[in-house]
Amino acid sequence: MGTNDLKDLDDKDIGLAGSPTKIAKASDKVRKGAGEQINKDPKESVDYIMSKLLEKHVI
Repeated sequence: MGTNDLKDLDDKDIGLAGSPTKIAKASDKVRKGAGEQINKDPKESVDYIMSKLLEKHVI
């Protein structure tokens, strides 16, 4: 099968032109914060990180 087999298709019916979905704007950029450095002992660090993950409903 090759492009010759698709000769009955109209360009307006396939690809972006033929898609029923129209996207107004798309972006894959995600804004990230500056981050946070934790300078605590290991147990305090784990407790702090766990509380942040719970607060943001990650876990």
